[in-house]
Amino acid sequence: MKKNKSNSISLAVFLIGCAFLLFFNVYWPYILIVIGTPISLRDFLEKRVKDGLVALFVFFGFFVFAQFNVSWQILVPILFVMSAIYILCREWIKDQMG
Repeated sequence: MKKNKSNSISLAVFLIGCAFLLFFNVYWPYILIVIGTPISLRDFLEKRVKDGLVALFVFFGFFVFAQFNVSWQILVPILFVMSAIYILCREWIKDQMG
């Protein structure tokens, strides 16, 4: 699938997720699902299955930790930063290669 089409579909999923958050007036930890689903969907549509699975694992894993009130006040921010660095490096390497 072309990048423009996959970006449009993932943006639509993100906006629908934001609408549900506003309608039900719940934000944390459901925002993790709203952010993670379009990212992984875009990766799957662009046939980057490995990246899509990593995004699903990261965001849904954080959702589970937050939903069950796992008290990891230091580990969760570190995991967020590591995830952000992974995503940035992946995109930078992809741009350099192609």
